[in-house]
Amino acid sequence: MTDDIITLNTLRTAEVMERSRAWYYRRVKELQNATSSRTLMREGKLQKTVSPGFMAFFIYDAKFKKKLPFWDAFPLIMVLDRARDGFYGINLHYVSVNTRMELLRELIKYDTNPYLTKKSKLNYTWQTLNRLHPILKPMTKRYLYSHMRSLFRRIDGPDWGFAAMLPVAEFQKTTNSYAQRLTAIEIKKNKR
Repeated sequence: MTDDIITLNTLRTAEVMERSRAWYYRRVKELQNATSSRTLMREGKLQKTVSPGFMAFFIYDAKFKKKLPFWDAFPLIMVLDRARDGFYGINLHYVSVNTRMELLRELIKYDTNPYLTKKSKLNYTWQTLNRLHPILKPMTKRYLYSHMRSLFRRIDGPDWGFAAMLPVAEFQKTTNSYAQRLTAIEIKKNKR
């Protein structure tokens, strides 16, 4: 009987892996033509608000853009917390794709579901994320509703990794790679 259970579990694992692989290749084909911010916004379901624990894209015009050395006009954020006139978000575009994926693996530990689903929501607070503080500090930004230039394009849990890999950051006043390099330097300093 134990052997039967092991065999059944092995078959289920293999089946799930195959389905995951098929899904991944389907999504890659679908997104090959949708790598611009405008296309992503046009083709997705938009909503007025997102709650802490969810991922979203949106178009943003920084309030202090004249003073900031650079900013991302198309942030990909994990909403961290609400604020009186906006919200705090962890903008994944400030780090390299590899660092984004490592960070997502850490953040997914706070998922309210054991598997990423359309209803997945991360259940974290500032305190629970404290151990990630050196990495998160330069990526955590305050966004004002009055400076949003679009609604939110919420990303469902199964697509978080996908969204994190898309080359759609729109840094202003600098290149994406330079902004990420400066953020990496700041993260290194924070870890000391």
